[in-house]
Amino acid sequence: MCGGSGKWRALSRKRANDQYQFTECPQCYGRGARICGRCFGTGLRNVKGLLRRPEATLLVQKMQTGNLSPGDVKDLLAKQRELLAGEGKV
Repeated sequence: MCGGSGKWRALSRKRANDQYQFTECPQCYGRGARICGRCFGTGLRNVKGLLRRPEATLLVQKMQTGNLSPGDVKDLLAKQRELLAGEGKV
């Protein structure tokens, strides 16, 4: 919708004049880039059950708060795997 700018152009219609207002893009939340909906940015082919896995808890939290950016997914999964390995849960 925004073409990578992070800003979305919305038309404000008033009787006398029409003006454009720029707001945050509803698809990318103002970042200018979106996360792949097929692989969630992991690059994996088989992501069936990915969000239910214990190593994906940080990923799910970032997705819920909207703080996930396109390059963060692999790092978050690796970080969570290290934490779980330290605790002996994996």
